[in-house]
Amino acid sequence: MKCGLCHTDVEKLSKSHIIPRALHLFGQEKGEHQGLLVMPVDKGKRVERSHTGFHSRIVCADCEASFKAGDDALIELSRTHADAVQLFDELGATEAFQFPNINNGTLHRGVIATLFRANLSDNDFYKQVDLPPRFAEQLRQVLLSPEPSHHSDFDVVLRLTPSLHGSVIKSPRRLRFCDVNTYWLTFPYWTAAIKVDGQKSRLLRQVRIGAYGHPVAALTPELNPSELKALSKAMRGKHEDVLRITAGKFEKINRS
Repeated sequence: MKCGLCHTDVEKLSKSHIIPRALHLFGQEKGEHQGLLVMPVDKGKRVERSHTGFHSRIVCADCEASFKAGDDALIELSRTHADAVQLFDELGATEAFQFPNINNGTLHRGVIATLFRANLSDNDFYKQVDLPPRFAEQLRQVLLSPEPSHHSDFDVVLRLTPSLHGSVIKSPRRLRFCDVNTYWLTFPYWTAAIKVDGQKSRLLRQVRIGAYGHPVAALTPELNPSELKALSKAMRGKHEDVLRITAGKFEKINRS
């Protein structure tokens, strides 16, 4: 069997959870034993609860282990989403959040590794993820490279959904967004839009993971170009303030 990442022939492929299993326990009230709601893209299929999520045998054990730091960052963002630093507009309304305890490169790698696994999975839940061969290979090479993945062309922007609606994992979907092709992945309380396109989007570049010292997310039920402009505006001149306010309060995880 050939590993989907390193292309090494191995006797047995590892069991890969496309989205980390721990994330399927988010959204529970204390004492509950129900898993997270998962919503298929096919409206003819029912919404179900899952404790374990979906897995496929697609990579070798060593490559699966290489995903751990990124997976931990995904879990950390869901776990601490309510503890982020709030960024306000001129009217004092919360416009965005920054996560000073999370490393840009580690979180970005976790997001694109999820897209990589979803693309290789044969589970119906991920059937809308079908990367063109050249982008699938580019993504594979980025994950194999020791260079920080957020310097790649796979720009990732985040939005926060801190509500009951945010505790549902939906099937990934492909959307034309800001004039480029993107894939949208949902995690408990936040969503990631990943650019998979040869063209650049100036707006996405302004607010992507890596544009600032730590990840930034828009606070909005729906992410659209006007919200991205607001996010970019909210961050102008704020980065140093965020670092000053949070100095000593947070410990960086997974230093790159």
